[in-house]
Amino acid sequence: MIYVNGDSWSVRQAEATDEQVWPKLITDRLSKSLVNESVGCASNSRAHSCLENFLIAGNRPELVIIALTGHHRWHLPSADLGYWNLSPTVAIQEHTGIKDPYFHKWFYSNSYTEIDSVYRYYRTVWNMHELCKQFGVPGVFFQAWDKHLAKLNLTTSDNIESYVLKYYERTNIYYQQYTVGFEFFSNERKNWNYIETPTFENLFEPKHIDSSAHPNWLGHVEIANFVYQHITERGLI
Repeated sequence: MIYVNGDSWSVRQAEATDEQVWPKLITDRLSKSLVNESVGCASNSRAHSCLENFLIAGNRPELVIIALTGHHRWHLPSADLGYWNLSPTVAIQEHTGIKDPYFHKWFYSNSYTEIDSVYRYYRTVWNMHELCKQFGVPGVFFQAWDKHLAKLNLTTSDNIESYVLKYYERTNIYYQQYTVGFEFFSNERKNWNYIETPTFENLFEPKHIDSSAHPNWLGHVEIANFVYQHITERGLI
């Protein structure tokens, strides 16, 4: 069994059926069963929470595949192991579909800054890697479409320093804390099965995108081929 989590790029949309999305194409190719907990507007923090619950429940997939979404998304819990999914455009309760514009406005006005969001992105990937390691299941992490994050290239001390300096002077305590944090993740990511670039979206030509800017069935084929190449080359399955 293969476990997948992600956002709307990993589930059925207007021009791709349940049988045509890349998680199903991957598991069919490998003759494996699929558990796909992806939902539209989902965050990486939600994927981490779902994966925790899945492993705590005693499930042991042969492989965990996470299609990472934008760093600027987050989640809060709700009843029945549910989630409020927060993105720059909406706050939505995934079980009911209820939207809360006031909650959305509060979060992005009072709780969000880009540097902290990028920091939490890498911390979440690190947490999922460590979680997979703790439970003895292989995990692989692909960036789906956040090309802005990939362009930051926070893998060298110079890039990290210049990025943090956009927000804090060197004498500020938070300059030190964010710099140390990004340096930590830069070193740790060498141990992750993590593909930040190219993003899934970088694989596409116009013919791979539907009218809602999601992959159509041809786009899902491209993603499936890309994911399959990486998991086989890394000996993950």
